Amino acid sequence: AGLLCGSTMAPQVTLLNNGDNNLTSVQITYGLSGGGSHVYNWTGNLGYGQSVNITLPTVPVTAGPGQTLTVAT
Repeated sequence: AGLLCGSTMAPQVTLLNNGDNNLTSVQITYGLSGGGSHVYNWTGNLGYGQSVNITLPTVPVTAGPGQTLTVAT
């Protein structure tokens, strides 16, 4: 949680592979409460226990308190 002074934000997420197979693609859906959903399609090659940090494309931010960023894979 924190304060943001701007009209857009670029969320950062970490993908971690806990599965038996290599992770080669993930569809990430994200957005702020009260706004639309955005989709980012990640591709790569993560083996078991490997992770990668991803900066998602920017989303518009509206003024006011209480907004929640939701990210799902």
